[in-house]
Amino acid sequence: MNDKTTGMPEEGFRLSPAQRRLWTLASAGNAAFGIWGTFKTKKTLDAELLGKALKKVVEDYEILRTSLRPHRNFRFPLQIIANVAAFHFEEYDVERLGESERAVFIEKLVKQAEEAEKDSPEKSARLNVALLKTGAAEDVLLLFLSAFFCDRAGLINLTAEISRAYRSFEQHREYESDSPQFADISEWQNENLESDETRPAREFWKD
Repeated sequence: MNDKTTGMPEEGFRLSPAQRRLWTLASAGNAAFGIWGTFKTKKTLDAELLGKALKKVVEDYEILRTSLRPHRNFRFPLQIIANVAAFHFEEYDVERLGESERAVFIEKLVKQAEEAEKDSPEKSARLNVALLKTGAAEDVLLLFLSAFFCDRAGLINLTAEISRAYRSFEQHREYESDSPQFADISEWQNENLESDETRPAREFWKD
């Protein structure tokens, strides 16, 4: 196990509309919702550099440091931006495994991540990353996140951001992210839904 943490401030925000819907579904069925994907790299990756890139991306994006905590004054939990940034990163040698065996191995890793997500008393955006060393001219990167904090498109964007950070470290350049933070977008969505301008639409769908 290779768990990483780094200090960050803490702050709370309301759930987004999509998160509230998912929370309702999860509460009703006690189901685990996870988003995962595998991505082939164009070259072999240096595990140490990848670890640095992951650390930097997790530090820069609040959603990757967020958990959902119940609050006695609210029906739904709050998004809490943690005072530590945590992620899980492992490197595996799969050179001796055939294609079908690798698929089974990846399925096992995903299952483990899903079980950990299901058993967690507090939903967290804890990023799980596995670097599969194939022994060829390319590696395989496996990413897993709770669906409360990421969708399929977001996972693709996250992979691109990790790649950009990796290249920056590889070329000894400074990495900077300029994307908006999810908590700000979430609050904008809530305010938009609650505004007078959207009242007619809300009343229509209630009827």
